[in-house]
Amino acid sequence: MLGPCLRKAGASIAAENGATVHQLMAIFGWATIKEAERYTKTAKRKKMAGDAMSLLVRPKDEQKFPTSGCKSER
Repeated sequence: MLGPCLRKAGASIAAENGATVHQLMAIFGWATIKEAERYTKTAKRKKMAGDAMSLLVRPKDEQKFPTSGCKSER
């Protein structure tokens, strides 16, 4: 069962490094786009999430904590 695990890891790494759907199909011998798209979509979503993480932090000059609107639970 090591083969499928290595194939999945390889496809994930290749997609995260920018491999196209057709490149993945050629590397892994897939006949349809569906399997390759699974990896490219996941890689794009992972990159988008990583890029968006900086949007969760305010710039240092704007780091003021809200004084209203949040109630702590007790």
